[in-house]
Amino acid sequence: MEQATWPVRVSRAVGTEVRRHRTEQKLTVQALADACAQLGLPLGRVTITKLEGGSREGISVPELITLAAALGVAPADLLIPAGDGTVPVELLPGSFWPPDEAARWFGSGLDTATLGIIRSKVAELSRLVARAHEMPAS
Repeated sequence: MEQATWPVRVSRAVGTEVRRHRTEQKLTVQALADACAQLGLPLGRVTITKLEGGSREGISVPELITLAAALGVAPADLLIPAGDGTVPVELLPGSFWPPDEAARWFGSGLDTATLGIIRSKVAELSRLVARAHEMPAS
């Protein structure tokens, strides 16, 4: 069996994070596709499904940015998996970094614990804002 190339491995890692964020937010693939289209880059249901399933050969920077915006997360959140901080991130071919160093390299300057707290607060705020928009006007 042929080993996946680095772009494919990055794509698979991003797909895993897209699925995780999407399911945490209880979004369907179609809802995410619609959100991407509203942002100006239509990514169809099939494209997102292939990305999440690990069958895309790569992901472009515009796709990464659009998916991150549609999910309400930073693009680095799709490149650096959340977790316990012990799973290394392959930032360059064969170069694995601790997640906190990877996050700093991407420019946030924050460690993964702080990023995790910020991410959860942003997600909570996003849900509250979404609920407020759903409430009927009085």
